[in-house]
Amino acid sequence: MLLPGIGIGVPLSLMQTAVHPHASGVSLDSATLCNDFAAACAVYGADRLTANATEGHFVTRVAAVGSTFFLASNEHTRSLAPLIPIMHVWYSDLKRFIGPVKPFVVAALWTVLIFYVPVLRALDGPDAIDAIQALQPGSSATPGTLFLLLTTLSHAADLKDMEEDLEGGIFTPASYMGDKEARRYVAACALGAIVLHAQTPMPSPPLDMALLGISISTMTELPAVGAAIAATILLSYVLIYDLELLSALLRSTESSHGLAISFTLDIVKWAEGLPPPWKQRVLELTIQAFKNGDHIGSLILNLFEDALRRNM
Repeated sequence: MLLPGIGIGVPLSLMQTAVHPHASGVSLDSATLCNDFAAACAVYGADRLTANATEGHFVTRVAAVGSTFFLASNEHTRSLAPLIPIMHVWYSDLKRFIGPVKPFVVAALWTVLIFYVPVLRALDGPDAIDAIQALQPGSSATPGTLFLLLTTLSHAADLKDMEEDLEGGIFTPASYMGDKEARRYVAACALGAIVLHAQTPMPSPPLDMALLGISISTMTELPAVGAAIAATILLSYVLIYDLELLSALLRSTESSHGLAISFTLDIVKWAEGLPPPWKQRVLELTIQAFKNGDHIGSLILNLFEDALRRNM
């Protein structure tokens, strides 16, 4: 079965790779990225499952144990470990109590997971100096941007769940405000994230465009019109700043490329112990995935070359 909560784990891991290591100087490992999916499965997956989904509940419990063990395995993140089982078991009930501030609580917890957990884990590693600097009071622009971005996304998600939340006795800011005011609030959070993001050491233009698109889409009464305006602005920005965007994209792929190679080598080593029928299948899939990733990397380099020649 599809991993419950995988739809949450994907954007979480993408946000994490967008801010590390270039914004904080902290390197990511495969265990940290896997924990994004495990935590999302443990909390959101369990919350969305029905009572008779036996297999799904087993998967979310395994994910909760794995995420808890991951946090408990490092002395700097050990105090955060109890949050996973608490949210896994009681998140559905807690939503009734934290409803009025739910987007902020959710955003705070995921900001800790995305930004501070990798930083805290790096305190004992080669990135210790960068990790200490990332924890300084003056370096709060990046986690602050993440917090506002996650608040925006959480509040926007509550817009779609207003009727369901009201039926369940959950009163979120969206249900208090109503559709029109709630949309304006989403736009305000997104615009606030853009302003704060401009103060980060290495702001990302694509992230600004995503936030601007969210704000425009929610401010207009017609989602299609908002989407068209956002797409036009994004296209214009790409045409004007294509070299800058592709340069940022190349920088962002540095860490993910290293992780992909490390992960591929780990799979190859693990596959050596498999019986013949499975060994060939695993290795074939691994080779194909690696070739696909290499093809994408080549396309990005070709686009960068074209943009570089146009700007000569």
